[in-house]
Amino acid sequence: MNKNEWDNSLMEHFAPKKAGLSLDLLMEMVKEVMDSSGTLLSEAEERSMEDLYKFLPQFEFSEMIGRPEDADIANKSEVRSTFTSMMSGIAPGAGLQEKIDYVNKFVSAAGEATTAVDILRNLTFLRLLSVVVQDFTDAGAGFIFEAFLAGLLGGAQVSSRGGEETHGSLPIHDYMDGDGKPVSLKLLGPNTPIGGSMYNITRFLATNQLGVEHGIRYVVAIKFDDEKLGFYEFTITRENYFSWLQKFINLDAIDISPALKSSPEELSEAEADPRIEKLSNQVAAFREKIISLMPMLGFTLEDARNKLEDKDTASSFTSGLGTLYHKFNPALMQSEEGQKAFEEFLSLSGASPTKKTTLAAGADPNEVRKARYALLKIAMTKLSEDNVLSIRPMQKLSNLTDKTTKAPVGEKIKVLNDLAKTNPELWGKIILKNHKKAFVHSQFELNQAKSLSRSETTNYGNLVIGKSQVLKVMNNYGTVLRNEIMPIYEQLYNITRAINSFFVEGDLTASSRAETAGNKLEVQTNTLASNTTEK
Repeated sequence: MNKNEWDNSLMEHFAPKKAGLSLDLLMEMVKEVMDSSGTLLSEAEERSMEDLYKFLPQFEFSEMIGRPEDADIANKSEVRSTFTSMMSGIAPGAGLQEKIDYVNKFVSAAGEATTAVDILRNLTFLRLLSVVVQDFTDAGAGFIFEAFLAGLLGGAQVSSRGGEETHGSLPIHDYMDGDGKPVSLKLLGPNTPIGGSMYNITRFLATNQLGVEHGIRYVVAIKFDDEKLGFYEFTITRENYFSWLQKFINLDAIDISPALKSSPEELSEAEADPRIEKLSNQVAAFREKIISLMPMLGFTLEDARNKLEDKDTASSFTSGLGTLYHKFNPALMQSEEGQKAFEEFLSLSGASPTKKTTLAAGADPNEVRKARYALLKIAMTKLSEDNVLSIRPMQKLSNLTDKTTKAPVGEKIKVLNDLAKTNPELWGKIILKNHKKAFVHSQFELNQAKSLSRSETTNYGNLVIGKSQVLKVMNNYGTVLRNEIMPIYEQLYNITRAINSFFVEGDLTASSRAETAGNKLEVQTNTLASNTTEK
């Protein structure tokens, strides 16, 4: 490669590109990383996933990724199109469920990602998702996540304040999906209530054409402690308004003409839910696992089984667990059986032992038991429902198998439910006429566990987040990453280092090193392109 060829090659690799996640775009993103990075392994050193992780393509997040490309905002098209290009290969044109399934197949190494580009695309998605969820403050993460989801699903983020209908506050919907339907996005911790304004949601359902036609769809993302992000969805409409929000409404303050009253009706008997069998199996596994871990708290398996085996609701199980302290045996907790049980718990929960949970010399066994018990309770409520230590399947099963299949419906609710179908505007006026007294609180706060366990709530599954989780996934594809991707980053680094030496340090010999690295880079990129085309 002569000097002119070298210059042309350099310009070609570093020139701005507007295509999708191609080799050219890969080169451009790598260059940007190199400009701000520290060191990279030399060819002679072993290539690790830690080294490659920090060079995965990055993105400067802003709300622009949630704006449509034709929005009247400076530079919006470039930001949106760049993000769209990076995400375009994640189940193209599909909805949230399909995209989650697509990525999870990749995570489990069971997908069809056979090329370096496919692998890099999925890893980039996981890293960017982790950055959005974990690297921003709670308030910032929520807003950026709205933009992220809008960009991923082809919708548009809504950020302008409303008028009279929302009392000048932000509108109830955060973005419009690809079908033009309103969505409210919630990014929450494991125990945080799902909340909103009673006035805004009622007004939206009654007078906003979007709310009248579609209701309001809630997409709830839960940040679980085991570095997973769970996705759930439910929709609130006028027809199910009281089913979701009745506890926040004082019906005595709502004035309905006696002429509109009718006799109470009984709810129809609930149909059998096909999820019950699966949940029952999860609950059985959860109960058995918790019982098996009780030696870590100084309780025998026999005592634990007597207290917990017949508990089939979350509240009764937790109460039974709490009463076990009467059976505390310090010697059992300090035994090999007790220590093995504690180590298994740490492995399953991902929790880290603390000084208070460690049986060090001079430690009070009862205080250690209390600390371990607190750690167990946190794990039960904050882990995702596919973790064997999570109590969430038990909560969900309790809701689905509630024996109370018949309940009286208040006359006012019956009238309002009928009115919701025929006259949405009047429905809203009746509820809002005396809203300061009609609403128990200005904000509703739905219990997270109960809301996500309802039969009408869809569970889309979980996605892994966090550096440690992404590194585990990268190890599944280590051969391709080390053989096809890492060498390119290395040669790009060598080129950058040689150019800096030439211009900054005045090292005239650096030009030959740059030429050598450039020749190697040409061979490696051509090989990668050929392999990608063949596959």
